[in-house]
Amino acid sequence: MSALKLHALPAIIVGLLLTLGAPAFCRADDDMIFGTDVVAPQIDSALTGTFENLTVVPPVKKEPGALQLILEGVAMSIPEYILGVAKHEGSHALAVIMVGGKVTGMDLVPKMYNGSIRFGETSWQGTFTPAQDAFVDMAPKITDLTVMAAYTAALETGFYPENKHLQLLLLVVATSAWIDFSKDLFTKNPDNDTVKAWNDFGINSEGQRLPYRLAWGVLAAGGAIEIGRGFYKLFKHGSSAAKQDKQRAHVDMNIGPGYVGVGGQF
Repeated sequence: MSALKLHALPAIIVGLLLTLGAPAFCRADDDMIFGTDVVAPQIDSALTGTFENLTVVPPVKKEPGALQLILEGVAMSIPEYILGVAKHEGSHALAVIMVGGKVTGMDLVPKMYNGSIRFGETSWQGTFTPAQDAFVDMAPKITDLTVMAAYTAALETGFYPENKHLQLLLLVVATSAWIDFSKDLFTKNPDNDTVKAWNDFGINSEGQRLPYRLAWGVLAAGGAIEIGRGFYKLFKHGSSAAKQDKQRAHVDMNIGPGYVGVGGQF
């Protein structure tokens, strides 16, 4: 019996050592495999850095192409022509009423008159002073200048729309006003509204009219510049979309040792 106990003593000692050492061994093994003390903090740090570097980019809206905008502009110009003639003749009519006259007729159909085309005509009755006559004759130009000034104000401030279709609509209206304002710059036709206004004040010679033509030309040139800038903005594509694509491509995933425990962590 004592010999059996003596032979069993080494096995008992080994068993006790294994029993006492097993928890520490298993904890160390878990630490190296699963990274509870070493790898896990690095994974958390890497994940945090990754999500901080992610850039949330909104979807890029597809802008209309140049051909589509041109076709839309052509389609818009047809009703705008009718509205433009109505605006021109309506300005005459409103001015007549403002100075105490009576509008007797308005025609928006183009026709030949004294060898030139008239796109519309307004007739009225009343006895006016030269200043009132000039005001009635120049009323459409005043309306055109108002439209051009409003367009310039919108373009040069934060009220100009980013939507290309709305930009095109504003450009069509502004261009129509600019054409109506500028088309008579060099005319000498005595039936022209501006020439009649000059004649009301005795400005009959071209030498007398030159300063007024120069001022008229400066206003027309200013309007052309603003409308040209509007067309440039309309057909300018790709800057914002390219910037967003670049931001989308520049995403730092931070895949490295922190994820897989490289460097002696296993």
